[in-house]
Amino acid sequence: MSPMKEPNFFSPDVQGTFRRSPFKFPEETDKYLELFDGAGGRRIAGEASTSYLVSREAPQLVHDFSPDAHIVAMLRHPVDLMYSLHNERVASGVEPITDFEEAIHADADRRAGRRLPPGFNELGAVYQETAMLGEQLARWREIFGAAQIHAIVFSDFAADTPGEYRRVLEFLGVDPTYRPAAFEVVNRSWRRREGVVRSIVRSRPVQAVRHGVLPRIMGEQATFKMARGFTRSRFYRRTHNRPDLRPEFRRELEAAFADDVVLLGRLIDRDLSREWLGQA
Repeated sequence: MSPMKEPNFFSPDVQGTFRRSPFKFPEETDKYLELFDGAGGRRIAGEASTSYLVSREAPQLVHDFSPDAHIVAMLRHPVDLMYSLHNERVASGVEPITDFEEAIHADADRRAGRRLPPGFNELGAVYQETAMLGEQLARWREIFGAAQIHAIVFSDFAADTPGEYRRVLEFLGVDPTYRPAAFEVVNRSWRRREGVVRSIVRSRPVQAVRHGVLPRIMGEQATFKMARGFTRSRFYRRTHNRPDLRPEFRRELEAAFADDVVLLGRLIDRDLSREWLGQA
């Protein structure tokens, strides 16, 4: 796997600090491929850019690059997905609207190009576009067909991580008996620590070293690993417990996604309307 979890190379139509690729498509294909220099003689290499789902261009661009690619898609209840994404964007400092309901109500403006967070375009900023999973999976199915796509429902993954992991290995055609050292939870709900540490990290000298000096000395991959290790440490993050959504607002959002959930359920042959929305 690429040491940079989300290169976002094949989604040039999705902009945003949170989703921007460090590699310009298609001019820097060679630089992108350097992420896989450590693959050696291994048969399969991959990466995990979540922006490829919402992207309108990614399915065709990936197919043009590798028509035999195997696609793994993690699918989640659309309301939970948006709530988690909003929390992550606020924690990362790229979402100025810290209240989730207000951020969702801003979708209409953002879809029209107004009230966009710095660095975002409409497709990258609108939460409800991100959660239209039926529409998104349909685009990938149209390009790759069903046999080359493996869908995982997040609740299944949470309930039986080893079992879902094994099914992914079987889909990829690699050793299904392999196990990592542990299946631990990463990226729990968090917020950045305020104060001196944040001021130092955001300072121009530190940013210049992070994005200019270190990549030239250590290389992009080593610099990224070091930066990721720090931003996931207790020195940078603190635990944040999110409150439950108002039941009325959750029901309102679920109703807006009802048709798309039906479509997604048809694509994966599963009654998601009953499971996610409580509809018979």
